[in-house]
Amino acid sequence: SSSDTAALALGRLKEKMRRTLGLVALVVSLWLLDVASSGLAPLPSSVSPPSAPACRGYVVQGAGDASFDACFELHGHDSQAFVGPGWRRLYHWQGLWKLGDPGFNVSYAAELPSLWPPVIGDTNNTWVVQPGAKGPPPTLRRGSALPPLPPPPPPP
Repeated sequence: SSSDTAALALGRLKEKMRRTLGLVALVVSLWLLDVASSGLAPLPSSVSPPSAPACRGYVVQGAGDASFDACFELHGHDSQAFVGPGWRRLYHWQGLWKLGDPGFNVSYAAELPSLWPPVIGDTNNTWVVQPGAKGPPPTLRRGSALPPLPPPPPPP
């Protein structure tokens, strides 16, 4: 009967979903293990962020989600990734700078593509609150312990 066919189809769909969710859980678990083994494990929440002068990265302030208000330190020699408290990251992805938990959510993103994160004083690029995140967007300052920015590329 049609109800038996529907029940059979529903049973197959549920089994496919169970397998898919199991695979997703496995991938996420492996990713978390990879992140943890790379030295990017979360910082204890009791760690207070360094002041702007001592920050070897970017100081985030004024975010609607106060857990982002911290120093995001340069990760190794990769100028495209900065590590904040917990799983928070300031990173460059598909041309845009983002603040969030990579692989899970993005809370704030730069409005326009840029080589460097938008900072206080940038008039042509600002931070935008992403859907589901808490406003207002943050402001960023370069820590004085960051290496100098390279010169801009020559015009075409």
